[in-house]
Amino acid sequence: KTMGDDAFGGGIAATDSTAQPLPPLTTTAIKFNTHGSPEEVLYVDDKHALPEKLAHSEVLVYMLAACVNDEDLLRVQTPLTILNDFPPFNRTKNKWEQIPLPAVAGVEGVGIVVAAAKNVGKLDAAAA
Repeated sequence: KTMGDDAFGGGIAATDSTAQPLPPLTTTAIKFNTHGSPEEVLYVDDKHALPEKLAHSEVLVYMLAACVNDEDLLRVQTPLTILNDFPPFNRTKNKWEQIPLPAVAGVEGVGIVVAAAKNVGKLDAAAA
């Protein structure tokens, strides 16, 4: 399938035997290979490859703007799994998972959904 067929409107299947592949896509991303000072470990990857298929419940978003906040800096500086030893995480089943490296920095932004796994259903901008 091509981008014009299903990709812009919810037609990309979940990653399974019926998954429909996306065309080769790349983007620019701010990444890090190791944790440390953002000034020292962040770099620009102009050819960051996007996944070939969307997994169950995933959407592909064309980012228009992204912010940098305290959580972004914390994720770059230290593995968040260290927080599992402190309250409230040491008292609950909610645990931080190790971020696979290299990783893309940033967890928030504004964008346009350009593809969605079939199980996502209709997206409501008012609910986002």
